[in-house]
Amino acid sequence: MTTVTIIGQGFTGAIMSIVCSRAVKNKKSLYNVYGLEKDDLEGNKIVKNLNKGIFPFSNNDSFLKSELKKVIKQKNFIATTDKRCINKSDIILVNVNFDIISAKTKKKDLNNFQNILNYISNNIKKNSLIIIETTVPPGYCQKVIQPIIDKAIIKRKLTSNSILLSHSYERVTPGKNYLNSVINAPRVFAADNNLAKKKTKEFLNSIINVKKYPLTKLESTVASETSKIIENSYRAVNIAFIHEWTEFAEKAKINLFEIIEAIKKRKTHSNIRYPGLGVGGYCLTKDPLYGMYSTKNIFKYNKINFPFSSLAVKRNTNMPNHTIEVIRKNLKVIKNKTILLAGVAYKSDVADTRQSPSKNIYEFLKKNKAKILCVDPLVRYWGEKKVSVQNISNKFKKVDAIIFAVPHQQFKKISPNSFKNNKAFIFDCNNCLSVKQRNEFKEKLFKVKIIGDGTF
Repeated sequence: MTTVTIIGQGFTGAIMSIVCSRAVKNKKSLYNVYGLEKDDLEGNKIVKNLNKGIFPFSNNDSFLKSELKKVIKQKNFIATTDKRCINKSDIILVNVNFDIISAKTKKKDLNNFQNILNYISNNIKKNSLIIIETTVPPGYCQKVIQPIIDKAIIKRKLTSNSILLSHSYERVTPGKNYLNSVINAPRVFAADNNLAKKKTKEFLNSIINVKKYPLTKLESTVASETSKIIENSYRAVNIAFIHEWTEFAEKAKINLFEIIEAIKKRKTHSNIRYPGLGVGGYCLTKDPLYGMYSTKNIFKYNKINFPFSSLAVKRNTNMPNHTIEVIRKNLKVIKNKTILLAGVAYKSDVADTRQSPSKNIYEFLKKNKAKILCVDPLVRYWGEKKVSVQNISNKFKKVDAIIFAVPHQQFKKISPNSFKNNKAFIFDCNNCLSVKQRNEFKEKLFKVKIIGDGTF
């Protein structure tokens, strides 16, 4: 049986472990899969949970949970911190943190990533394949990773192409369709030699629903890397663009949601974004800056700039400030008021709090000495803020304001009966509540303000 190791069991790597483990042909498992994590407190906790059939990050995907239990029962997946699994591997997927934009993590992530590639190259079996899924700047595979591999090939006295390299960026969407977002989605791949392309295609064909979502082969790793960066940059620019109109809509007293729905009826404009609290997570907050990094540090194209991408990141970073101003204006006095912050994850239906825009709201409320109750159906402890988080099922006796920050599906079931003080102000910052829910709250005399709807 072919042995596959997925390095990194975070939000992308853990899901890829399940995707690979569930691949079958003629009712037989195709792969013996290792999910490799770092040997520290957090890594060992992730490994322990995975081996018990517990996904390491809370989410609302029932399909994922049932499939993880199946692959554990099949006994072809093992989560581990033992790097010796690399020696047995025919295919390695790399899914580790790589943030070379943030001053805090640049040196750490850069050194860690290159050390991992160096270790893999010096220990992986002959005639093996390394697939980079981590988002890297255009040119990184060709100019940085391939030389590391070539050096190891010479050191180990192997023939050329004994260790193959390809790039196939992840398109994981954590949430209620977490697992399906990998299996049933278009996939891009590339390599800089034909054998690597062939092997990568064969592997992806075995784990992705290619009948419905055919693979897209690009001609070079630079092209594949660029595809990922443009994809995320486009989305970031789209979000920043609509935020300008959010502010206008509220001043002009018009409903931007209705306007966008009208625009979306044209298929050419179906991907336009909605108003919201802000951008969070590990991708859109940094990926649009990788083009600039690539031109300056890898290709040395010093006269090329990326003004739209840079401005989008800046605009999106400051986006929560608009909601903060709306809260300040409507509450007037914040000191000593009890305020419920509903949602601390960066996106719906998953417990990922990285770069969550909710942190801006929390910091503003804390600075103004509010009494803050943090609530999230999936997060029990907010590590970045070192705050315990309550479950939304609790009944709250008295709150002066409720800030709905994340559109978790559990919030779609909430009613005014969960709150005893019907004079509370409700801020829906991310289209969290349905129209029916908003009307129910209004009927109970709650004051409701929706970000992006100036008619309320």
